[in-house]
Amino acid sequence: MLVDPSDEHAALYFSRMFRAQAAIQSVLLEPLARIGLLGWALRAMNSDLEEPLRSATAAASSTRSAARAARAENAHVVAGLQHLRDEPFNLGDLPVPVISGRRAGRLERASRDALSRAHCTTAHGLKGGRYIEARRSGHMVPFSEPELVAREVLSLLQ
Repeated sequence: MLVDPSDEHAALYFSRMFRAQAAIQSVLLEPLARIGLLGWALRAMNSDLEEPLRSATAAASSTRSAARAARAENAHVVAGLQHLRDEPFNLGDLPVPVISGRRAGRLERASRDALSRAHCTTAHGLKGGRYIEARRSGHMVPFSEPELVAREVLSLLQ
């Protein structure tokens, strides 16, 4: 199951803008964690979560160690997506729900639409693929629509 994944069919990940944003984020993550602003930003981003889970999630994700881990992970996103473009997985007939968050603010509407189109392409390119819109969610689908994620997990177990 793929839940609002980074997607090799999304051209935005291969753009100069994405690479610039990733480079800036890489430089800023640890200093923001050190001065406490990363936790504040993560609490704001995860507004769909109720307290105390929202604060606990932000606290765990905003340490200097978590910032270093995120930076290391982000360093491999484009190369990993390129690898998936070059050598796609053959999943045969396996069922693969692809859940795509659809909610976006005004400034992120174009990128959200592009990512959802990529998710749709991925789902339709798999024999067992199925595209599912998470209309109340942006990227954090498990936070904003946990029932949707749980329902899809359960469907895979039947």
